[in-house]
Amino acid sequence: MNTCAASGTTNMDTPTTVEERTRMETERTKSILSDIELAEMARVKVATVRRWVKDGKIPAVRLPNGALLFDLEKIYEVLREQQRST
Repeated sequence: MNTCAASGTTNMDTPTTVEERTRMETERTKSILSDIELAEMARVKVATVRRWVKDGKIPAVRLPNGALLFDLEKIYEVLREQQRST
């Protein structure tokens, strides 16, 4: 449950985790994302997303033109694995 500082109201529907925010946004949009889109959803820099790929932390498909694409469900799987291991 989150409380809005400006109004003092409580909103049970406000997402609190990156996965919740991403899932809500994706339900309205799509499940295949570019590195830029994933960075925006995760609220990190694109360089961070690219480093995660380079370090093998998240799966991606590299297109012939060098662009990266991400299957959001596979990203969710990685996040769930990380949560289980902590």
